Amino acid sequence: MQHLVSVVASLAWDWKTAKEFLEKSVTISSDSLHVIGGVVVLLGSALLLRKPVSSPLPWLIVLVLICINEAIDLQYPQWKVPAMDLGESAKDLILTIALPTMMLVFARLFPRLWSDS
Repeated sequence: MQHLVSVVASLAWDWKTAKEFLEKSVTISSDSLHVIGGVVVLLGSALLLRKPVSSPLPWLIVLVLICINEAIDLQYPQWKVPAMDLGESAKDLILTIALPTMMLVFARLFPRLWSDS
């Protein structure tokens, strides 16, 4: 069990390091990366699972992944006040899931927008 905990902690640290590298190596903000990442994960999940964007499953994958990401972020606080870290995580979650949610809703309500028929 101890080994599993250390492996998970190592993976979390590696993920945090990879994210920081990406944030520093591109010239767009972290908030913009969340917006772009949410759409990329939604579309990538839909393609890999061979599901339409109107299916809740790709959206659910975005939600699960951003929750895992934010749980990892909360393990490495950046602010002296915990409420600041919680606020940043809430903002990141909203930014990441907003466009995938709109895409899911519009694909379900207005399917003709997504096809040529």
